[in-house]
Amino acid sequence: MTPSLSLASCRLSRVCRQRISHSCVHWEHSRRFATASTLDGNDIESSLSSAATESPIQPRKSTMMKIKRPARVTNPELFEKKTIITTIAEQLQAAGEVVASSSWIMIENIPPISSLHNMLAGIEDALISQQERRGILDLDAVWSASQQSDSNPPIIDIPQGDVRCVVDKALVVLSPFGRPTGWKIRLANRSLVHALLLQHVDDPIKCAWKEVRMREWQPDADDDASVSPQITNATLRVEGYPHHMSSLLLMNMFSRFDLDETRKRSIEPWLEKTDDFKSASATWLVHFADASWARAALREKQGTVIKGNALMLSPYPEQIV
Repeated sequence: MTPSLSLASCRLSRVCRQRISHSCVHWEHSRRFATASTLDGNDIESSLSSAATESPIQPRKSTMMKIKRPARVTNPELFEKKTIITTIAEQLQAAGEVVASSSWIMIENIPPISSLHNMLAGIEDALISQQERRGILDLDAVWSASQQSDSNPPIIDIPQGDVRCVVDKALVVLSPFGRPTGWKIRLANRSLVHALLLQHVDDPIKCAWKEVRMREWQPDADDDASVSPQITNATLRVEGYPHHMSSLLLMNMFSRFDLDETRKRSIEPWLEKTDDFKSASATWLVHFADASWARAALREKQGTVIKGNALMLSPYPEQIV
């Protein structure tokens, strides 16, 4: 076979394959069209006529979505500013004022010998003065000045002459040498603490004749145990006892007085030390049955000389525990 004849036969076979392929595609389209017309109940002519009437070119829709604006509200009540009602403490804090968060106060620098009565008298005078000058605001009360402009903020009244009704606890604080140096007092609420701190800034509070230092105190879980719960107003502190002496001489010295037999030891040494490990000079604690026995022993045994040392006896103040 010549090369020209072979080339012509290849072209002929390619043309035949294309025509056969076009015929198969045309036949498949006709079959699908006839099936669709049969299922819809329409003949081919009606489908062709309806298809001819339809425009083959559909209008192009815009790809930009129109943003729907919310309807304009005409009800003015919806635009009224809502008043947020909070406590007085939150309003004072928002105004930049420091507000007490605890119901405890720490009082320091009290006189060497003073009583709870002296301390409570100073607290009462301060609260009464603050009540007359500004009033004691109830910090936890809910009140709004904008909604209640015709009324005054809620205040707390302190009955004069009965300050103990607002004192829950009063614990004496001892130095490393066993001497009273201050008080930890819990009041009925933090509003009273806030009023005391304000009054203390204007007019320092006094315990008896001496001005004291006062601050807010945040107690920990084990703080009550660290405030010397072993001492009461029936306890005497004995200083100046010789180091080499045991407690037997003290037991003989106070034998005619009723001691506290409910304790494991009615006479015990003071063992506290300072931060630099300095200890008190031979200090002992003597626990009596009640405060009257302690006062009697104080009057009779004050200044007793043992081995050339004069003993100094000091009572402890009453506490509210």
